[in-house]
Amino acid sequence: MWERSENLTEIVHNAWKEGDCTPSLRNVATNLKSMRDVLGRWAQKEFSSVLNSIKSLRARLQSLRLQPRSRETDENIKKIEAELDEWLFREEVMSRQRSRISWLREGHKNTEFFHRKANWRRKKNKIEKLKKEDGSWTENTKDIHIEINRFFKDLYKKDEGVRPQKLIDLIPRKVEAHMNDALTRPISDSEVGDTLFQIRPLKAPGPDGFLARFFQRNWAVLREDVTKGVQKKLMTM
Repeated sequence: MWERSENLTEIVHNAWKEGDCTPSLRNVATNLKSMRDVLGRWAQKEFSSVLNSIKSLRARLQSLRLQPRSRETDENIKKIEAELDEWLFREEVMSRQRSRISWLREGHKNTEFFHRKANWRRKKNKIEKLKKEDGSWTENTKDIHIEINRFFKDLYKKDEGVRPQKLIDLIPRKVEAHMNDALTRPISDSEVGDTLFQIRPLKAPGPDGFLARFFQRNWAVLREDVTKGVQKKLMTM
């Protein structure tokens, strides 16, 4: 819905340029956090009351339609109808983004359905409580985050007791030296961009809360810092 605003690009550009431009993913994450705060304040002001705006425009439209017909009245009606159409579209987009239904096609306009779907999905995905490593249960949000983080760290941690070399030696070599050189060469700017634009724009956001669509739409502003941050991170791995 934010993309319906003409000054979004300017807001993103100004907010991003105020951040730290040192090439690192840490600084990118910090800048994104600041960006989220800026956009949150801007959105609160810009879209604070979609429903109230729709209600107000409908009331004004109804009032105009009750007046005697005149050229001025007809022009005002057309103007308000166009503005109302825009706010109704924003309401639909907002509901669609909340529900994250990618299979909907033209004609599915029931916003009540979107709201129900979004609420159902939020309830389904919410973790009410979690069983800890010691067998106890916790409902504390902070403890749940810590437990999830610990679980996946342990899951992907190297097992020092496993010695796979004997098994690896039995596997015929498939990656030749020239192939390995191509696979391990530094990542180019275009590869970072190509990878980003292969992500479906409205799929689940990352930890920073931004959808892929945000990066894709504002890539001209974010490209240099994000690309350098990714390249620097990969060089240290």
